[in-house]
Amino acid sequence: MLILSVTVKAQNIEFIENKGQWDNHVKFRSEVPGGSFFIRNGGFTVLQQNEEDLKQVKEYIHGHGNDQNKRSSPLVLRSHSYAVDFAGASDNIELIPDKPLEYYNNYFIGNDPSKWASNCKIYQGVTAKNIYPGVDVRFYTECSFLY
Repeated sequence: MLILSVTVKAQNIEFIENKGQWDNHVKFRSEVPGGSFFIRNGGFTVLQQNEEDLKQVKEYIHGHGNDQNKRSSPLVLRSHSYAVDFAGASDNIELIPDKPLEYYNNYFIGNDPSKWASNCKIYQGVTAKNIYPGVDVRFYTECSFLY
């Protein structure tokens, strides 16, 4: 079994099921500091955004910035992503979520009810079974506290 472990200071990463609120290639999505982690059949994608840029964009969008009407330069959000695909992986990968949390998320995006998703379950781990014969991949977090 291949283990992917991500340690984040005092924050567990939660895996939210996709019920149509995101692109259909995404099976589970996690928010990570400064970005997102997406589990797909046959791989995963990591999106990272410059945290200072992201803060400025959020402040501008929500009207909290002091220079709201005085911007002389465009807002820039520097981001990068990378995708990991398991080359030659099985066509029969099974994504199995585990350790469900007691709460769930709802996504009511825009005015089109076909893009809405409710009761999206949240898990603490996801196992991709049968990536290769005898090889599974487990996605989970282990919370570490620094003292």
